[in-house]
Amino acid sequence: MKEKFKKLDYDTVFCILLGVFFVLLFTTTKYSLRLANYVIVPMGIYKAYKEKKYEKTGFEYYILAFILAIGISSIGAFDFKSVRDEFLDTLTMMLVFLSVAQFTIKDRLLNFVIGGGIIGYIYKISISYLERSGYIKGLYDGARVSGGEEVWRYAPMIAFGVIVILCLMIFRKNSLKVNIGLSILLILTLEVLVKTQNRGNWVAVICCFVLMMILKLKKKAIIPIAIFCIVLFGISKKYNNNTYVHRLNTIIQNGDRTRVELWKASIEIFKKNPINGVGYSYKNFINAETPGNYVYLPKHGHGHSHNSLLYVLATMGILGILSYVALTLKILWFSFKNRDLDYGIVFFMILSIQIFSFFETPVKYLDLVGVQLLALGVLYSLRKTRV
Repeated sequence: MKEKFKKLDYDTVFCILLGVFFVLLFTTTKYSLRLANYVIVPMGIYKAYKEKKYEKTGFEYYILAFILAIGISSIGAFDFKSVRDEFLDTLTMMLVFLSVAQFTIKDRLLNFVIGGGIIGYIYKISISYLERSGYIKGLYDGARVSGGEEVWRYAPMIAFGVIVILCLMIFRKNSLKVNIGLSILLILTLEVLVKTQNRGNWVAVICCFVLMMILKLKKKAIIPIAIFCIVLFGISKKYNNNTYVHRLNTIIQNGDRTRVELWKASIEIFKKNPINGVGYSYKNFINAETPGNYVYLPKHGHGHSHNSLLYVLATMGILGILSYVALTLKILWFSFKNRDLDYGIVFFMILSIQIFSFFETPVKYLDLVGVQLLALGVLYSLRKTRV
């Protein structure tokens, strides 16, 4: 046992910890953040110090601009503490990506990371089934365990499973047995995703699937995509009173307010604080003490824009939106350009988050940001070994 332990090199230990980190991102943002803060980021810094070499990624200035914009948004913010916390948490996740990039993750070590993702994914699927069956209501604290009993909260993580399975089926040549297994898993995952009733993720998955078909079949994709759209439209018309169809048709409705109202409110906040926003935190977005400058929704629990772009615009102003868009485009372009290394899995995972962000604010969800940056870091490391 001691001999096996001695054979574990620094890279292997790091990849094992990344696997654990992946599990925690699916289960608890509290402890995933602690692992990142106290272990993963310091290991990346130590690796660069030990080898006297820092692996430049090309993302450094984009990350720096976004982090600085968050800091500047704290100037004049009603709740400075919340902006400070968002600043530190976001910085940690950004440093996770840069830390992973310092390591060369070979195929044999990649299994540790992927294994963590699989375990976390199975956890989310299981939680969804148990929640829908009424077995775990009130068992989990949503603030402590990511998602908790709120099914809409962990739907984006389940959507990742759909994306991965679709990529494996469309972009990789599999045996018949493997395709049958993936198909069964896809059906089960789609069932769970539909039952979450999170329509933003439905749209994200549909859009990603259409783009996958275009990239795979090119001009030949026109007919199957047209058939798919016609069938989807026909179902929505014929079963208009169906719970899920109705849910999809009311995608811009949000409780007793529409998302359009929240979007307009975000723009009004931006107009009054155009340079640095009101402070990067939902607590600054919804403020009862100075309602003239903020949105006050006393009977409405959604104190944010329900749109990442508008949320950043309102809370961080021009400085924030420019840095956020630049970083987002950089991430999308890098993952798209290197999609041949992983069948496009990372690109479509990230794209699904961005499409979802038109209806929600995943920019402030540490689990989604963490998965995105972890996947991006792994992709960068894989590119180093194969280019």
